[in-house]
Amino acid sequence: MLNSAPPKKCPRCRGLMIIEATAVTPEKSDAAGKPETHASIWMKLKLDYSQKILQGLAEGDFDRIAQNAEAMQAFNKFESLLRRRPPGYVAQLEMFKDANAELIKQAQRENLDGATLAYTQLTLSCINCHRRLRESHSK
Repeated sequence: MLNSAPPKKCPRCRGLMIIEATAVTPEKSDAAGKPETHASIWMKLKLDYSQKILQGLAEGDFDRIAQNAEAMQAFNKFESLLRRRPPGYVAQLEMFKDANAELIKQAQRENLDGATLAYTQLTLSCINCHRRLRESHSK
């Protein structure tokens, strides 16, 4: 199993390791017995980063916030190259990238209110993107 803590020095390397790992991961089943797709495996990794960011916000741990946001930023660059692009995806991706960049900046400034707002915007971009993905699947 991958170490879920991103490296302090090279978040971009973490993204490469994730892509390599998901490319060779054998198919598993979720609790309902449905096979996990590469997308669902990636989603679990993004949720892990998000949870660690939230933990950092709750604890005022700016290093944790920045490290996980940087790892998510690198990971998202690779994922965006590989994912299909339904209508509205690019706009949501840009909102995600902007919010994540702001989150990193506010964590580096040790501005808890600014980091919390950026995290909220990041979360909204995720929710809106997944809404669009569900809508494109239902058509």
